Amino acid sequence: MSDDDGATWKGGLLLDERESSYPDDRRAEDVAKMHSLDCRVCHWLRQCFIQRYDVRMTETHRKRIRHPHGTDVTAPPVVLLRQCLLDEVQVTPPTLRAALRQMGRNGDEDRLEGSVIKLRRGRFGEVFQEVVEAAYLECAVGWEAYNTAMRDFVMEAVFFDQPQEFSSEVAATPGSWLRSADRLPQIRAALACMRLAYLNRKVADEDRAALDRQWQPLRDASATC
Repeated sequence: MSDDDGATWKGGLLLDERESSYPDDRRAEDVAKMHSLDCRVCHWLRQCFIQRYDVRMTETHRKRIRHPHGTDVTAPPVVLLRQCLLDEVQVTPPTLRAALRQMGRNGDEDRLEGSVIKLRRGRFGEVFQEVVEAAYLECAVGWEAYNTAMRDFVMEAVFFDQPQEFSSEVAATPGSWLRSADRLPQIRAALACMRLAYLNRKVADEDRAALDRQWQPLRDASATC
């Protein structure tokens, strides 16, 4: 009670006869439970997102078969998932690998710079390349969906941040891949050669002889395969 508009008070107001209506030990227990529940909910939401994304990308892949222009790498699900990976959102290893596999199917440096290379240079870069290469080698059907990401991995290994201009020095890396007895390096070499040939498809007649000499080491390496 107060007789001076709240300046002072008399007596008290009993809300609960217990020592504490919400004991500290009970509160700590509930907080732990809520934290556990929150983690489970987050994991459930991430799983739902991946599943819905799988459905969306399957539909997009079907459209890509009908329309050769390919997947839109700026589609909202693609952008969202890519940003989650770049932000290093904590997910379980299976979820991470599933997300990286999706990025392998829907990344293209020609269409959106950084859609493959930024992930490759990020925290999950080695896992990203491992997942994509494994899918490329293991898929009896649909392996070509990873072709673009594989090409981008190869070109980064050959040039890194340098201009993509062919030279005898540049030929050394795919040349060493060609001489390997392993399947994967040989695939990398083939992708590198195709890309380099494409980049040099328009060459003036007076430059063809010099370009031909630069390609000679790759011819020699391929002859030993």
